[in-house]
Amino acid sequence: MAYEIFMPKMSTSMTEGEVVSFIKNVGDQIQEGYPIMEIMTDKVSQEMEAGASGTIAKYFVTEGDVVQVGVTIGIILSDGETLPDKFIDYKI
Repeated sequence: MAYEIFMPKMSTSMTEGEVVSFIKNVGDQIQEGYPIMEIMTDKVSQEMEAGASGTIAKYFVTEGDVVQVGVTIGIILSDGETLPDKFIDYKI
């Protein structure tokens, strides 16, 4: 089942985060709990971990983008899955 990667709330005061860098790229196989990108919060830079195992199918952000907490920023798919229709033309 497709797993949505959301901009996480990494502190109580965080309302948005900046995508600093990607540790894993589109097409990479990943394991749940492993770091996939680095996010800058209002105070510190932190690694964001994958919430599911699979393949990173798509990122909807680029490095340097600032995104509100809770917004879908990427998709992880299991083997044999395709991108859900609602994300084909998805834009932040």
